Amino acid sequence: MIFLLLLFLVFSTFASAQPLPTPPEELASFSGVVSPPSLPEDTQNTPIIINLATEQGELEQSHVLITLQGATNKTTLIYLDKGSTLTLELPKGSWNITLRIDMLGTEGKDYYFTGTIDTNRYETFTAPLLPVGSARGVVRTNDGKVITDTTVTANCGPPYGDQKPTRTNTYGTFRFDWLPVGTCTFSSRSDGHVGYTTARINQGTTSELIITLTEPVAHTRSNWVFWALAGLILMVLLFYYLSSPSSKHNKSERGQEARKDDNTNTSSHAASPEQDGTSTPAKSSAPAKRLSQRTRDILHTLTPNEQRVATFLLENPGAYQNKIVHATSIPKTTLLRILTSLERKNIISIKKEGKIKRIRLTPWFLGEKQE
Repeated sequence: MIFLLLLFLVFSTFASAQPLPTPPEELASFSGVVSPPSLPEDTQNTPIIINLATEQGELEQSHVLITLQGATNKTTLIYLDKGSTLTLELPKGSWNITLRIDMLGTEGKDYYFTGTIDTNRYETFTAPLLPVGSARGVVRTNDGKVITDTTVTANCGPPYGDQKPTRTNTYGTFRFDWLPVGTCTFSSRSDGHVGYTTARINQGTTSELIITLTEPVAHTRSNWVFWALAGLILMVLLFYYLSSPSSKHNKSERGQEARKDDNTNTSSHAASPEQDGTSTPAKSSAPAKRLSQRTRDILHTLTPNEQRVATFLLENPGAYQNKIVHATSIPKTTLLRILTSLERKNIISIKKEGKIKRIRLTPWFLGEKQE
């Protein structure tokens, strides 16, 4: 046993005397001095001194609610025991700032300011505080029933403060905290009825209001009457269009075109062309007559409107001018130019009978022998 213990001691002494192995090649680079990691960029805030400018001088025992909008949005409440300056720690940049000041010694709110601070350019900033007051009230019907969850709007003359619409709570009451000093009009609406009231807003006070909904909303009925009248007008216009002469003329014109096609087919299937160039006089109640070669040739040389007038006179010989206007829907001034042109071409003759004019096709156009 003693022999084994001596052997173990000799072996331990030999192992401890061996040198440490050489560090591997890839670890050689770590034998130098290691640099510490770099510090992040300076992100310290910039101190901004805000001077609170009021006509009364220093503020006393006031709560200052500060709202900042920029890279981030921030809201904080500061108690100012006495003084006219505030110091804020802000990151560099441009900030929209709103100050709401409530002096504890008054019943309502007292001051309001909104503006922009650029911490890259200024270290001090003056905020001219504007006077504000408060209002609270109830919305109810004429019989005293309160109206819950309805919108109340405030319309004040000076364009500052917080005049956003609010809503009544479960008791029918509402409140505006930051209204500009002056006269404001308050209104509300529910179930087709509307109510108004006005109040004078004084700095640091709370005005009591009652909005009674009594007047019906007039424009609701006006809209109904408007749409009813619009529908009635459309019906009248539609009836007038369907019964107008132009609509009837379209049907008459389609019938005339069909009769004209029949006339053309009848003339193309006739036995032989006239040798003497004469034809039977036209009668409106008789079947369509055959047109002479001269008449067909001349019709091809006329303008479309002249053809319409000549075709109508072929079917209605000796028609009056007003009948032509009614049947062809050609404006009177345009028809006068057409008749003058046809008369100059010796296609029609115009005979005045009192205050009206009778229009006839000339025998020359009809291919009739003249006596």
